[in-house]
Amino acid sequence: MKLNEVLNKPYSYTLKYDDYSVYTSFITDDKVIYDVEFVLESYIQSIHDLKNKAFTLDFTSLDKKNKSSQMITNTGDEFRIFATIMAIIKEFIKKFQPSQIWFSALEKSRISLYKKLIKKFAGPLKYKLTSAAYSGADGVLFGLRKM
Repeated sequence: MKLNEVLNKPYSYTLKYDDYSVYTSFITDDKVIYDVEFVLESYIQSIHDLKNKAFTLDFTSLDKKNKSSQMITNTGDEFRIFATIMAIIKEFIKKFQPSQIWFSALEKSRISLYKKLIKKFAGPLKYKLTSAAYSGADGVLFGLRKM
């Protein structure tokens, strides 16, 4: 199966926003809940115009035992989960046109996946990788900037 085919089957979600963030949740077939949030980098910024602002992207999972994690869940559903994350990012970019998006990865496999996804999707979304700095022992902080 090709990457494009897998990324065309996201879970259902609805973007919402408040004064400082844009967020959504979705539930997988295995009943794992994912929370996805884009948080304004600076609360000093005007909250009435979310366009052209810098955001940090964060997503976590909540399993059947109500255990929250940002680590790989190993549920065997990673392609559909990332299809959903990519659909959320694309919709967020289209609606809010952020100037920058920051996100991080800890696991080597996720770092590799993020690099591949950035290479494939950043350009068509009119963003470029401006930073990929190591933020900890094994973690990488990625920065995307609008072209």
